[in-house]
Amino acid sequence: DTEILGLLEFRCNQGEHDFICKGLTYGVLAGYEWLNYLFSVSKDQFHSACSTLLRLAPRMKNPQMGLGLLEQLWRTNCAGFPDLLLSMIRIIDLSHFLSSQIDWVACHPVAGFVFYRLLREDMLVKSEVVWVVTGIWRRNLEGCLAVGRDLLRVL
Repeated sequence: DTEILGLLEFRCNQGEHDFICKGLTYGVLAGYEWLNYLFSVSKDQFHSACSTLLRLAPRMKNPQMGLGLLEQLWRTNCAGFPDLLLSMIRIIDLSHFLSSQIDWVACHPVAGFVFYRLLREDMLVKSEVVWVVTGIWRRNLEGCLAVGRDLLRVL
């Protein structure tokens, strides 16, 4: 571990943050136990991990690895996460993932955005998505209404 962390620190000091994040993200998605190394890199670089995950999502053979990384990025509140989540909702079916984590999802700061994105994407045809939207609404009514008010102000 110390040798790997030393190498990561050396590469980061040379300005190769983006390259390192992409490589570590590929490794995590391939099943290597590199998550702790990925999260030892600066949070400012997580946008690279988000974009790599988004690029690989449609081709992943094991979507569980991608969902695990998605959840970890969500928990870190990294800057690139909201865009990643909204794009991932379009690419893969996240209804089971969201419904299995509904209490945590509903209390998260981007829950209102998830709620409105699910509505906007016309995903209510699936009964699982209806359950997710209803769960978010019941658990975070004020957050959903706040996003709705902001959207109306913009329009």
